[in-house]
Amino acid sequence: MGLFRVQKIEPSIVQRFIYDLVEETALCSNTIKKIIDMLKVVFRKAVSLKLVNENPVLNVTLPKRNNLEMTAWDTEQVEYFIQQSKKHRFYTVYLIALLGEITGLKKERIVVVGHKLKHGQNFNDYDLVVCTRYGNPLDSATLSKRLKAQAIKLGLPTIRFHDLRHTLVTMLIKQNVNVKVISERVGHTSIQITLDKYSHVLPSMQKHVADELDNLFKIKEM
Repeated sequence: MGLFRVQKIEPSIVQRFIYDLVEETALCSNTIKKIIDMLKVVFRKAVSLKLVNENPVLNVTLPKRNNLEMTAWDTEQVEYFIQQSKKHRFYTVYLIALLGEITGLKKERIVVVGHKLKHGQNFNDYDLVVCTRYGNPLDSATLSKRLKAQAIKLGLPTIRFHDLRHTLVTMLIKQNVNVKVISERVGHTSIQITLDKYSHVLPSMQKHVADELDNLFKIKEM
């Protein structure tokens, strides 16, 4: 939404933005409500300054969150998806989300430059690394829709775009990567957030530690 001029922001745009926050992020309802309240204040000021005629946030509603459990692919499913999706339109986007692959950014940038040359003046240059063929920002709903279609095609469990990050974190935890490193990589403000959010994965990590300690004592007894 931040890429639109303030005069161009309509209620439907704001509602879509809120919907994406609800469906595609892990933000709690109270946090999203605070975002809505903040937007109302900002646009109230814009109205008073005569930058806009009316406040587009006034009639925005907070959709009820579907209490979907986090879904993650296992390593074999990730490898299969990557191998079979190399020609997919959003392959690089999904690769970045799954693996944080920096080289993917370079490849996608080349694609964007190609679209810019092809569409000329019809290309909206917002200096985005990932965008539509005409330079407009991609929304998570579109990415989720395309990801679901690809998963069905490949016979994989259907997941949301945001679940790719859950998949990344789950894989890192199961590889016994330091939780502090994982927390920093995914942008959590504290390790506790990571621990709370992925507590369902941690028992396997605890078992690994117990097995390692057990092996250590066995070695000492010998």
